[in-house]
Amino acid sequence: MCLAQDTGSYPSVEAHVLARDELRIILKSIRAMPARHLEVFKLSKLHGMTYKDIASQLELSTSHVHRLIDDIMIEIALALET
Repeated sequence: MCLAQDTGSYPSVEAHVLARDELRIILKSIRAMPARHLEVFKLSKLHGMTYKDIASQLELSTSHVHRLIDDIMIEIALALET
């Protein structure tokens, strides 16, 4: 059996295109973030820092970091819905 014919093992072309479109929307949303939001997002999602560590590094309260992350995730979700 040829692997190219085994569509169960690989995403369909349509799924691949949809995933790329979603990624493009997410990146556009991230690029539009205010600088502080972007910094918090990077520290949390790209560097894996805890909210407590981010708060300490940026001299913010942990609850403020939590609110910023919530706002960021809501903005991304809203961007994906449109």
